[in-house]
Amino acid sequence: MDTLEVLTLLEVLTLLLAIFAALSYIDNHNNKKKQHPRLQQSLDAISLFKFY
Repeated sequence: MDTLEVLTLLEVLTLLLAIFAALSYIDNHNNKKKQHPRLQQSLDAISLFKFY
């Protein structure tokens, strides 16, 4: 493989990763909007106790 081909491959893979990340973010954002407000408040309170 030529250096230019490898760079192009990495650029394509990076672009695909960015597209899937954006779609995942949009889907997650849309799912949160559909939840009941009280359930969302409970989930937000629980998420405060997660240790990352």
